[in-house]
Amino acid sequence: MGFKVIMAADLALTPQMEEILAGADAQLVGIDCPTEDLIIENCREADAVLVGANQPFTRRAILALERCRILSRLGVGVNNIDLPAATEKGIPVSIVPDFCVPEVSDHAIAFLLVFARAIVPLSEASREGLWRGGMARLHHPLRRLCGQVLGLVGMGRIGESVARKAAAFGMRIVVFDPFLAAEKAQQVGAELVSFERLLGESDYISIHAPLTKETRHLFDLAAFRKMKATAYVINCARGGLIDEAALLKALREGYIAGAGLDVTDPEPPKVDNPLLQLDNILVTPHASYNSLESDLELRRSACEAVVQVLRGDLPRWLANPEVRELTRN
Repeated sequence: MGFKVIMAADLALTPQMEEILAGADAQLVGIDCPTEDLIIENCREADAVLVGANQPFTRRAILALERCRILSRLGVGVNNIDLPAATEKGIPVSIVPDFCVPEVSDHAIAFLLVFARAIVPLSEASREGLWRGGMARLHHPLRRLCGQVLGLVGMGRIGESVARKAAAFGMRIVVFDPFLAAEKAQQVGAELVSFERLLGESDYISIHAPLTKETRHLFDLAAFRKMKATAYVINCARGGLIDEAALLKALREGYIAGAGLDVTDPEPPKVDNPLLQLDNILVTPHASYNSLESDLELRRSACEAVVQVLRGDLPRWLANPEVRELTRN
């Protein structure tokens, strides 16, 4: 009898995934499990589970798993997985750390370019017949990107990719990341600075930090007050990094020039959210990760991690590396 793998995610199975797992004598079954009870009911006897972004793998759910050898996250973040419980149970939790790095960094740069060249207001003016008059609508004159300052909050894989792309436009790059060595920043032509200095110097700020107790609402009203009135903030990371009430006030009262959000808190935002009514904000539906290529790579990597474990190894990328010691004993 072969292994049973459950994909507990709101995703369709693909032949590629089934083929990879079949190589380890494993059968893949897709069952979305949006609640603890459904996880326990459907995953209790699974040998491995592919975990989506919104399924609550709480302590109660994880301790109920009787045969699970791996929780393979279809993504990077593990906010929905109780890592200490998984470690206690001896279950490795794998992630795909290089997932969608090109896509998210492209999305952040796309926001930056749209703001830098006032694409949206100029396009709207052109549609209204204001071929030259559209420039008069702009609140600030257009400036060349070369020489302007991009501030990066967090410089992991995605932040580094954004830095390299922005450098090609001749931008000066400053970084705030308390876990980053100055030498690492220098490798991509960036300068490591304090959060206060980043706020004050940046013409654009792109956020690529994890959401933790320390970073929740990192961008509050005090932070927006320290930014340039001509600056833009871009968030393709996690919605909770920005205090949206503070952002609304900052945009309405001109503390900053605009914002580009691919993430909100909560998601999706309510249709009557006042942020969505402002002209100086662009919002996309948490789509920065998406591309045909990123989806294929994600599914392949997550399934390959399952195969590694079913064959007696550990996956390369662990969210709970402490489990290595447990498996050696």
